[in-house]
Amino acid sequence: MPVYHWKGLIRGRAVEGDLDVDTKEVAFRRLRERGITVREIRDRDTGERTPIAPLPPVAGVPAGPEPLAERLARGRAEGTHPWRGLAITAGLVAAAAAIGTIAPVVFVDCVRGAGGDAPLTCTISERVLGVYPLRETTLSPVVAAEAETRAYTATRREHPVTVTEERLLLKDGRGREARPTAWGDTAILGMNAAAMRARIQSLIADPAPGEAAMWQALIVPLILPAVLLALAVPALLLSLLAMFQAPTDWIYDRVGALAAATDRKRRHGR
Repeated sequence: MPVYHWKGLIRGRAVEGDLDVDTKEVAFRRLRERGITVREIRDRDTGERTPIAPLPPVAGVPAGPEPLAERLARGRAEGTHPWRGLAITAGLVAAAAAIGTIAPVVFVDCVRGAGGDAPLTCTISERVLGVYPLRETTLSPVVAAEAETRAYTATRREHPVTVTEERLLLKDGRGREARPTAWGDTAILGMNAAAMRARIQSLIADPAPGEAAMWQALIVPLILPAVLLALAVPALLLSLLAMFQAPTDWIYDRVGALAAATDRKRRHGR
């Protein structure tokens, strides 16, 4: 009895084996009954190979999309690329850090200790994404809290408008100044510059011990890194899983089952 070696797909997974049957047609029928999509059958005795090509398109009828299970199996056969995933993860993290460096989160901490002549000491610290220290400036005694302003023209709804931004400016008794790097008075999380200035001015006017902790961050430069980091987390997890065969096979099997079910729904919906 002839022995036929076959290759095919089942739930998106590439499989192959041998069958002892009378003809290739019988082998093909038995494999289809087992839910296997046959891609090739070869007679082991003669070496004759019969690739199973997809049906040719019917004239006037658009060809359907490539089955998801076949697409998944092709990707699985190419193998995993964990280092590529790690490179993508590193790129996402680097982009998030770059945006966070351009517009860091600003923290302003002011404190006056006990004693009638205790100075008011303020520290402006800027941190990438609110975590990694970027720069820090401390002034003491702080004698003035002001606001720096700048104006520029922008186009909104096809009309030029003047946009005014401000940032906190602190001065000490020796003429030194401290200010955040970023500008902005709209679309801000935390305290804006005007609220910070008012709070610090109240501490300057009141010689009693006191302290204030404030922060501010521009919304858009904070949301963009958050989105990039949210994408980096699953990319990192999938890259680490790809280094181990067992979890990779488990994921392919589950996704392959979903792909096969989707393909069946597509066929029945035609």
